[in-house]
Amino acid sequence: MNIHTLLDRWLSRDIITEKQYKVMLADIQEEQRDARSGRFILIVSVLGALLLGTGLLLFFASNWESLGHFTKLILITLLPIIPLAGGYYLSEIKKDFPILGKSLIFLGVLLIGASLALYGQLYHLESNPKWLFLTWFLLSIPFTYIVPFGALAVAHTVLYIIWFHLEFAFRDGMWGIEPKERTFVLWSLGMALDLLVVGLLLQWKTRIFTPIHTAYRQFGLFFVLLTGWIYTLGIYVTEVLDYSDMARLGLNILYIALLAAGVWIGVTFRKSYVISQTFFWIAVYLISLYFDFFWSLVDRSLFFMVLGLIGLVGGFWLEKWRKKVLTLVHKK
Repeated sequence: MNIHTLLDRWLSRDIITEKQYKVMLADIQEEQRDARSGRFILIVSVLGALLLGTGLLLFFASNWESLGHFTKLILITLLPIIPLAGGYYLSEIKKDFPILGKSLIFLGVLLIGASLALYGQLYHLESNPKWLFLTWFLLSIPFTYIVPFGALAVAHTVLYIIWFHLEFAFRDGMWGIEPKERTFVLWSLGMALDLLVVGLLLQWKTRIFTPIHTAYRQFGLFFVLLTGWIYTLGIYVTEVLDYSDMARLGLNILYIALLAAGVWIGVTFRKSYVISQTFFWIAVYLISLYFDFFWSLVDRSLFFMVLGLIGLVGGFWLEKWRKKVLTLVHKK
């Protein structure tokens, strides 16, 4: 239920007067216009930062051989420092241009990775990407926690996810279990739970890290549901893990319970992102069940026609159910 509906209801019940209704409606409309213009400025600023970063990298690539060693060292060092310092000044000290300042900080954090890669090329350091992403992630932490900016929090979280998986990829015999396919999904689940728990703790303990704990919780939930879904796939459970059909049934029951818990948590605690993600994975799970159990039972052309029909009807049903759930959440 939106604010306009509430205003109409309050007016019809004589809770507010006609004059109050008009004043409140005008204030709301002005706030919405400001919010829309702010989002537009944010999009333009972030795109500008990405384009500028791309241009700088192309400049370095095209002129790298013609630059001297000392010149390369100075430019590589200043590459992230200038936008980081300038953005922090505009956003956190001067505070006159917060969106532009945060966009520059976002650009600076992205250029940290480019700078680290160029340092490695300049000094012929060992090219192990996991160390690059770990260093990049660690250097992004101060800016992510000091500057409340959604795009920066997302970039920081993605760096952590990439490093975590590279850490697995560049280790041999993880936990002494082979092949790696048996433990990769479990490794991803551990990362997801880590993000989810840290995000919930940050949300519980403080309200000042909203962008970062939001990114942690949403990415964490996504990977929890993703890895849980992988454990329901017949090709993974029976061929990679070599589990019995009974164990596979148990994993499916656990995943159904997880999805049900997601809907319950979303409704009870009024978390729209939990409801949206859970319904998305319900749809994916139902489609994968069809692939697993009925693929070999029907003619291929009939299969795709039936699957398409199920997708359309199921999509309509799930979307209708999701809207009802979200409406129930907003009414609370």
